[in-house]
Amino acid sequence: MSRGAKLAINISFTAAVLAFCAAYVAKLDWSRLAGLDIGVPYLLLSLAAGVAYLFLSALIWIRMLSRLNPGVRPSWKLLDVYAKSWMGRYIPGKVTWIAGKIHFASRYGIPASQLGITAFLEAGVQMATQLIISLAIVLLDGHFGVLPYQLRLLTVVAIVGLAVALLPPVFNAVAKLVIRIAKKKVESNIEVTFSALGEMTALYSVAYLILGTAYFLSLKSFMPDLGISLFAFTTAGISIAGTMGILALFAPSGLGVREGFIVLFLSMAMPAELAVVAALVLRVTNLLMDFAFLGSCAAGRRLFGKRAEPA
Repeated sequence: MSRGAKLAINISFTAAVLAFCAAYVAKLDWSRLAGLDIGVPYLLLSLAAGVAYLFLSALIWIRMLSRLNPGVRPSWKLLDVYAKSWMGRYIPGKVTWIAGKIHFASRYGIPASQLGITAFLEAGVQMATQLIISLAIVLLDGHFGVLPYQLRLLTVVAIVGLAVALLPPVFNAVAKLVIRIAKKKVESNIEVTFSALGEMTALYSVAYLILGTAYFLSLKSFMPDLGISLFAFTTAGISIAGTMGILALFAPSGLGVREGFIVLFLSMAMPAELAVVAALVLRVTNLLMDFAFLGSCAAGRRLFGKRAEPA
């Protein structure tokens, strides 16, 4: 690809992200936040936990890349690639979330086939881990039977589908078939192993706890009396809602879909009016987390990226 074409894609990507983020913010019902007493310390702690989760997610992706390509090492360049690609979730279709990693990271000499494999694997393992842990919590909590039948069925189908698709024999076979259909010659390792899958699942389980902390602190910012006993249930409900939002391909960052599921879950533990406000607060804090992560990675690359960092 020519330098001009790459520049055009970069500009188009940035413009699309900004445009859809602006439309996304405009669609939020800000009137519900009027007069709401927000605890700033809890909100700041929530943002810190959310950014920590995103950094860990980026490092998990880089770790997966290093398993396929020993020459890959953690660097601010790759963290910045992940942060920019993450913003692609705000563009309907979710394609740019995955394609962004391939486009932005390929300039560092990493084969596109490896970038494509790890991008799909990371998204799948991330969603599957969150769904499985969340379902286990909801089952143990006793709320699963209260959920609408369609949601219970959709959750189970999503878990089974993701689990089967991520099994290394299945995942590798599908990847090779796609490459064969595309008539691409692959000279790099694209084989995913059970040990790699297990490592990613374990790391995302840790990330799940960090993300749950971010969610809980967001809720505590305007509900200071929220008890720690609700930590597991709120984390599970919001995580399932987030995954369903991702699976809603044409909703920018799951807008509307995610909120609906959040209200459905949280209204089991609090008044429906508070659940609606919670969905909006979580949306705003998520947006702040994403931009804080993007800014941190951009600043890190600018400050430390001039050093010799092997890609």
